[in-house]
Formats: sequence, C-alpha cells, structure tokens
Amino acid sequence: MGNVGGALARRKLTRAILSTLTIAGKKYYWQHSKTKKWINMTSNDTEIELSLRGISWESTLARLCTDLQFESSPSQE
Repeated sequence: MGNVGGALARRKLTRAILSTLTIAGKKYYWQHSKTKKWINMTSNDTEIELSLRGISWESTLARLCTDLQFESSPSQE
C-alpha cells in the first residue's frame, strides 16, 4: 500500500509544481521517462505526470544568486 500512496503523492506534487509554474508564467521543460528527451511546456499538459521523469525551470532568484556568486568569486579578481 505504501507504493500506491507514494505514487499518488508524487503525482499530486508534480501536478502542483506544474500548476504553480504555469500560473506564475514561468516556462518549464520536462523530461520524458522513456525517451529521456527534454520537452518544452505545452498548453495541454494533461497527465504528463504519468510519463514525466524530471522538471526544469529557471528561477529569477537563482539566477541572481548565481550572478552574485560569480561576480564575487576570488578567481575573477
């Protein structure tokens, strides 16, 4: 029963992440579990969580932190 509960929880979390990204207007990419190819987000993402292996998106905050870290790197001085 634990595997069923885990699978349902993973689907629910994935759906919540995709919904949040879509509402926020963030572009995302998802990796197909069989082909291992990264696919651009589409307007119809119905049940992609069934064949999804990974999700990728860019956060403005992460980019800002990366830029700040890069600029303050000792090797750049």
